[in-house]
Amino acid sequence: WLFSPLTTRMNKNFDWQHFKFKMGHSYELTMPRTAHEWHTLLDIQQNFPSEAGILMPMLIMMTKKGPDGAAADFDVKDQMPWKMNCDMADSVIAATQGKSYALTPDHFVSATFHGEENGKVKCLSEWQINFVMENYFAKNVFLSHTSEHVQELWSQLVSTHAHAMLTFVFPNMDPFSPDAFALVADVRAALELETQRLSATEPGIEFITFSPGSVLMDLIDVTSGQLPLCFIGCAFVCLTLIAIWFGSVFIPVKLILTVVVPITWTYGAG
Repeated sequence: WLFSPLTTRMNKNFDWQHFKFKMGHSYELTMPRTAHEWHTLLDIQQNFPSEAGILMPMLIMMTKKGPDGAAADFDVKDQMPWKMNCDMADSVIAATQGKSYALTPDHFVSATFHGEENGKVKCLSEWQINFVMENYFAKNVFLSHTSEHVQELWSQLVSTHAHAMLTFVFPNMDPFSPDAFALVADVRAALELETQRLSATEPGIEFITFSPGSVLMDLIDVTSGQLPLCFIGCAFVCLTLIAIWFGSVFIPVKLILTVVVPITWTYGAG
């Protein structure tokens, strides 16, 4: 009876509306947080600029889909897609303002913008980048090193046929922390709103994100959603077989009190 209050406390860890458990941070600890290498990684993220990169960045992809859901013709070399990508970054930054994981333009690496201007990302001109990459004198005489680096960046962030573009986000945080999960949720919401906003003028444009934190977040969400069904199914099968084996309907009731209820204490204490 000392632990009985934990059974009622389980409601705090269980979402009855969606019928799933709320997985806490203990389920997110997939890496040894006490390892020296892990603290070294976090120190690098904190003490070096985002442009230096981190182990697990967040990727945001801009692409276009046709009415049938397949990839549609889309040329990211035009200025309009560049502006859409800049607006997307501004929306993501605005969605995280005032939070412990607030993003700034310096957390992004993109082929379409660099730095900050008037509180927003500084959007570049498409013709300037093309000039640096393709002009003979820029490539071979005046801006040879810059042209080489810009071309390398372009090859990393833009698809072969220029129908999709990536933007890297380098947040300074533990990639599997609760803040990282909250950041994924905010970024997804901002990208969804941006996609809906563009649907009227540019139907088919889509922004999607991927990161190790989002993969783990989705895995936890799916697992926690199936856990109650698995638990109830296993308990029902086991108690039914026990009742049949011993020929008594009261033994399962006793087991509910001695086995099932203590399990709820575990989830209540979690």
